Amino acid sequence: QSLSGTGAIRIGLDFLYRNGFRTAYVSSPTWGNHDSILQTVGFEVRKYRYWNKDKLTLDI
Repeated sequence: QSLSGTGAIRIGLDFLYRNGFRTAYVSSPTWGNHDSILQTVGFEVRKYRYWNKDKLTLDI
């Protein structure tokens, strides 16, 4: 169990980091707290875009 969604993400990221994962791909846009949680755990954060805000369509 965890305190919240953020707590659950942190527990999962700690597990992944302890098992050798070091890079995380994060969508842009994403929730505001995701980057800071990843960086606190020690991950290298790489971003990818999926939404075209000008056309209001998927950018794939």
